[in-house]
Amino acid sequence: YFVVTTAGTAFFGLSLEPGDFIFAETAIAANSNPPVGDYIVVRADDNVAGTGATDGATQKGVSGFDSANFDVSVNGWVQLNSQRNPYGASQTLDNTSPVVRVESGGLTTFTIDLADTTLFGAGALAKNVTAEVTQNVSPYQTVYADVTRSGTASMSIVFSGSVAVDLYRVLLSHV
Repeated sequence: YFVVTTAGTAFFGLSLEPGDFIFAETAIAANSNPPVGDYIVVRADDNVAGTGATDGATQKGVSGFDSANFDVSVNGWVQLNSQRNPYGASQTLDNTSPVVRVESGGLTTFTIDLADTTLFGAGALAKNVTAEVTQNVSPYQTVYADVTRSGTASMSIVFSGSVAVDLYRVLLSHV
């Protein structure tokens, strides 16, 4: 067997650190080039945790964490990443994509395309989205407007009278 003394990837591209063990699983002839499958690697270093995009891509000590949700320092300190809610969004009621503003018959209607990539993307249905309208500036009070949903990805926020752009925003939750 061998004990790793220098960190690196020289052994079949495997990431090894000092203290790791390499055991030959079968008898290996001198001057031969055996495959990596003829060896067993035992990670004996002091790694407590690691992060990676997938389970298989994460070098683990005692545990592994999904790098999309956690950061792990070289000393094993685990911190929760800032979480963005993929099921929630905040949209200013303006007149730029994904919002269209129309005034007609004494009403102002802001129509939101919920399937826009800046919101919930393809497949979003308005019937599955709740909405709360608030002021766009402090104190961010809730405003009661008429909210209508289509059978598609279209949601309308309707106010009485003429309502300027950027006065309100809508908090959206996709369920």
